[in-house]
Amino acid sequence: LSARSHILRADVLSLSRRQRPEGTVPARLVLADPPYAMVGEAKRRADLFRALEGMIDSWIARGALLMLHHAPMPHAAWPTERMECFDRRIYGNSQISLFDINEEPEREQR
Repeated sequence: LSARSHILRADVLSLSRRQRPEGTVPARLVLADPPYAMVGEAKRRADLFRALEGMIDSWIARGALLMLHHAPMPHAAWPTERMECFDRRIYGNSQISLFDINEEPEREQR
């Protein structure tokens, strides 16, 4: 797999302000493990998702899969228009939430 993949370990908030190096492609798989407090607090969760959404098309490919590791929040409201949570699994004091990156932002229905 190493010939077909590249692992980038970075802070999402600082990475969102950088340009992707020329010759690389946006990620099709994103594994995010932010501090639990970042996901647990509404404002910080909104900051995280705003940064992630801002990386779509540059660092994150449309149609990518995002795995978010956080404290259990089985009924969380995710502040995003570009990502859809399609599965969640709770393992003790951890939860894995899986998101599809939508091809286009969802439009308000009229």
